[in-house]
Amino acid sequence: MTRRPLSPDEIATLTKTAIDLHARSIAHVQERRWLIPLLWSLLGTIVGIVLQSALR
Repeated sequence: MTRRPLSPDEIATLTKTAIDLHARSIAHVQERRWLIPLLWSLLGTIVGIVLQSALR
């Protein structure tokens, strides 16, 4: 089974789609980046509260 070669329009569409997906992926990672320090500080606060109550 063989496939006909892609037309220049199809190649352009696939390339544009790949670039758009990559840009959206990068934007998603950058949006999520602020969440990591927030979660670590929340975890540190919870651990501090637990340790403080355990040491009393």
